[in-house]
Amino acid sequence: MLEDIGGIDAYGPESAWLQVFLLQLGMTFSTPARAASGARATRIWCTDDRLYVQLEDGREIAAPLIWFPRLAAASPEQRAHWVLIGRGVGVHWPDIDEDISVAGLLRT
Repeated sequence: MLEDIGGIDAYGPESAWLQVFLLQLGMTFSTPARAASGARATRIWCTDDRLYVQLEDGREIAAPLIWFPRLAAASPEQRAHWVLIGRGVGVHWPDIDEDISVAGLLRT
C-alpha cells in the first residue's frame, strides 16, 4: 500500500511529490475521501454489539456500537427503525435522533 512506503502518508500534503510521480507513471489511486464521497448505503442492520452497513457497490462495513452511544443504548426495535438520508449518503434513526454518514464510517 502507498501509505506503507517508508512511513510516508501517501495521502498527506507532504507526499505531493509521490502522488505526482505515480500519476506520471500512469498509476491511479483513490484517497479515502474520494472513495467515501460516492458511497451510498442500501441496507442497515445491527447486532448486540455491531452496526452493519451494506453499500450499493456491494461492500459491507461494520463498526462497534460502542462508537455510537445512542445506538448502543437503544432497543433492538429502535435500532431497526432507520431511514436513509440523501439517497443513502447517511442514515437517521428517528426514535433516538441519531445520524451517521457513510463517508464518516469509511474514514474511521
